[in-house]
Amino acid sequence: DQDPSAWQPPLAPFRCAYAKSWVDVKFDWGLTLQQAEKTALQAMLATC
Repeated sequence: DQDPSAWQPPLAPFRCAYAKSWVDVKFDWGLTLQQAEKTALQAMLATC
């Protein structure tokens, strides 16, 4: 129940897939990102 700014998968290799899934869900539901959430997702996606 926490967003990516507060929690990320403990194993780094899974962070890319997690971030992609998070963005897909947000897009599919038309939800916006908080700035801290966006920053965390950008960092995770940079590992892809």
